[in-house]
Amino acid sequence: MSRDKYMEWEGDCWVRRGPRLVGSASIRERLDPFPRGLIPYTAKLSELRGPAVVDQALTQVLYGYLRFTEQLELKSINRVGQWIALGELPIEIPRHLRSRAFLLVRDEAHHATVSDDVAGQIERLTGYPPLVAGEPGFLADIAAVSNRSPGIHEADLETAFATISETLISGSLALIPKDESVLPLVRDYAEAHKVDEARHQAFFSEFFEWWWPRLPSRTRGELGPVLPDLCLAFLRPDIGFHQQVLEAVGLSPRQARDWVLESFPEASLGASVRRPLQVTLRVFQRAGVLDDSATADAFAARGLIDGSRDR
Repeated sequence: MSRDKYMEWEGDCWVRRGPRLVGSASIRERLDPFPRGLIPYTAKLSELRGPAVVDQALTQVLYGYLRFTEQLELKSINRVGQWIALGELPIEIPRHLRSRAFLLVRDEAHHATVSDDVAGQIERLTGYPPLVAGEPGFLADIAAVSNRSPGIHEADLETAFATISETLISGSLALIPKDESVLPLVRDYAEAHKVDEARHQAFFSEFFEWWWPRLPSRTRGELGPVLPDLCLAFLRPDIGFHQQVLEAVGLSPRQARDWVLESFPEASLGASVRRPLQVTLRVFQRAGVLDDSATADAFAARGLIDGSRDR
């Protein structure tokens, strides 16, 4: 990232130039809190339970999306950002990357703060309180990968996951600003977040291409084959959360589970996440990640690449 881009980041980031987002009750009744196209079960829910129940479910999905953002920014991205900024990783990081990591941490804390603010406004606009939800599923998935891979240092695993989450193309951030059936408050939130995330994507692309080749070969050999699982940890639908949403609007636990599994079939996951991962995979290719046969085979086994044709 050039110095001009660095100064643009410093001057144009949301925390410095973006106004506080404020919703309007006057258009609340004719717009959705979250895009229906991102939640497959809404059509069936509308047919069987009616528009008021769909509105309640989409409001809970929005709360889940905002909570996911808060947890990701503060528990994952900023944890790694602080390690980079303070030079606490076991590999020496260039000064310019450490300086920019301070901007990253500031941005992500702001994103979490605005997510909380938007959630409060939505509750006042809709009258629906958010479900008392546990941690987002991605945190449990990362913990499961860590438990299966005791030889991988926690900081390396977390750094790899942060890179994945910041370099992939979020389907929700791309779709929400364009969906005119969604509340302007939510669309503006996603658009402002997307602009900042483009800079973060550039930062983590540059950082990873510095970091990966300098890891010990044994670390790369152990970490590489679990990278596909970290990709899926971010992109996999949170089945437990969606089941909780459907139970909250009146479905039985068994109905809710069946609807969610029908809406998000595991068999289609590999193919459906290839497009969001295109930037991440290019970063991995440039850094030499997929030159390792065990790592490439792991990506192919999960349907994220086509084997030798993508190496």
